[in-house]
Amino acid sequence: MSKMDEVIIVAPRREIFTDERDTFHGFLPLADPRLEPILRGLCASPRGARRGDVEEDPSLKQPIPYVVVRRWGEGGVAEVFAYTRLTGGGEARLHGKVSVGVGGHMNRDFSHETLETVVWEEAARELAEELQFADESGAEVEPPHARFIGLINDDTGPVQQVHLGLLAIAEVPRGVQVSVRETDQLEGSWATLAALRHPDCLARMESWSVHALDGIGNR
Repeated sequence: MSKMDEVIIVAPRREIFTDERDTFHGFLPLADPRLEPILRGLCASPRGARRGDVEEDPSLKQPIPYVVVRRWGEGGVAEVFAYTRLTGGGEARLHGKVSVGVGGHMNRDFSHETLETVVWEEAARELAEELQFADESGAEVEPPHARFIGLINDDTGPVQQVHLGLLAIAEVPRGVQVSVRETDQLEGSWATLAALRHPDCLARMESWSVHALDGIGNR
């Protein structure tokens, strides 16, 4: 099956942002009072749609669980698993880009009460597909639990305009080894927040990852 025939979850933009009254740019944490009406709008009437039919429809938002893998290094310094897209990847416009998030479309319906659980389950699927987790002996282990922390919205381009990021953090103990599965497409390594926020790195970073760095901090 072509990826464009995949049935994904979408929600009307007008309901999510209450006819644009609740629109925001960047990262919005769960603790922000502006988030609640947006979440209720997102959960009001999500539905399945053929991906190819909605990829260029700005009247609909495609919710995307976007998971950052983090560990606490020596001295309590936060490190994030970042990856660079190689030329073996399919999207030429993304070659050389740096990302800190693993993301994918949602395939399961949800309500306001079940959203956090569904985000966790969908995030676990994405982590398992994209990354490999192993203990100190090298034995593969289950992906860590992902904790939903807020939303990412960026309407500055046609791709971003049709997506809504559901940002989550997956914490791993320092002894857990993390690696990318598709080594011809991605190159992964641990990096401190300071290194990722260096201007040279930010210049190559995908926009959602820039917003995610604003969101993770010490959360």
